[in-house]
Amino acid sequence: MRLASQFGGTALLHAASKGHLAIVDSLLAAGALVSKTTKGGRNALHVAAERNHSAVLERILAGGEAAAAMNEKDRDGRTPLMLAAQGNAADACKTLVAGGADMELTDTSEDEDTALLIAARLGALDAARALAEAGADYYMTEDGGGSKAFDAARQGIHPSEERREEVYDALLDVMLDRE
Repeated sequence: MRLASQFGGTALLHAASKGHLAIVDSLLAAGALVSKTTKGGRNALHVAAERNHSAVLERILAGGEAAAAMNEKDRDGRTPLMLAAQGNAADACKTLVAGGADMELTDTSEDEDTALLIAARLGALDAARALAEAGADYYMTEDGGGSKAFDAARQGIHPSEERREEVYDALLDVMLDRE
């Protein structure tokens, strides 16, 4: 019996990516492993986070094995939280942070981006706000100076200057409320 696709995907990975909560529940109850990955290094948390399936994330996180897979990086150096940020999946960001995701891990890009920096750079307003409200570090820079999150928002790659300003303003509002 074949348990994984040619790409390394398992039934749990497929169900998690589609948001099929009942199937995820059944597979977890049957002993499906959260740590199994695709050939790209993505586990069930990665695929559910990327598609903002927060209910699926909650169920996976309720199991003991999920803690070990929470901060695993895929082949591109991204954690589930980074993928949620990249996709502007605010609910997934909130669920992962509540489950213990490390907001200060950096990806393997040249810029060494955190989830907040990814969201800010891409103009992912909802995810940036959720991460900022959760306490993500605005000031993560190599030399400890400046504000990398604000710079990422203003100089980001989102094509709309208006969106870049919205992200900047949202970060500023949350920062002022926090401090």
